[in-house]
Amino acid sequence: MPDSPESVVLLEAGSVIAEGGLARTLDVPPGTPVHKRRYLLSRDNAPYALRALVYPAPVLASVPEVAVTASLTEELCRLVGERLGSPPSDETTETTARRPTGLERHLLGLHATEAVVTHRVRKLFLADGRLLLTEATIISGDRALRRTVPASQVEDEE
Repeated sequence: MPDSPESVVLLEAGSVIAEGGLARTLDVPPGTPVHKRRYLLSRDNAPYALRALVYPAPVLASVPEVAVTASLTEELCRLVGERLGSPPSDETTETTARRPTGLERHLLGLHATEAVVTHRVRKLFLADGRLLLTEATIISGDRALRRTVPASQVEDEE
């Protein structure tokens, strides 16, 4: 049986000032302007994840196309690399489990008192070390995370 189509609803879009945790995640000084887009992802009319994409201002200035996408495709990564003069390179992903915030609980329709969400933070870098994108995804704890990685890219995880 094929997967049902996913629906994506834009919740927030625009420039924000990176403060506190966001500034630390992006490794930028507090007060740095960044572009943020936040989405609610659903399947079969049931919300299952919140996704936030955050781009440093130079990425948005060089590649305005990133301001209208819900995910960064391989093609768009290559375009960013071409325009910024450095190809896409490394990716780091950190995944934790935690209790949802009140807003996350509401948006994801989590009613169990002991609800858990998976919080995944993915960072993509250019070959010269500059940050291309930070993607944070909050997933309802009852959803499985699946990712297929070509054998040539498999490395030991810490």
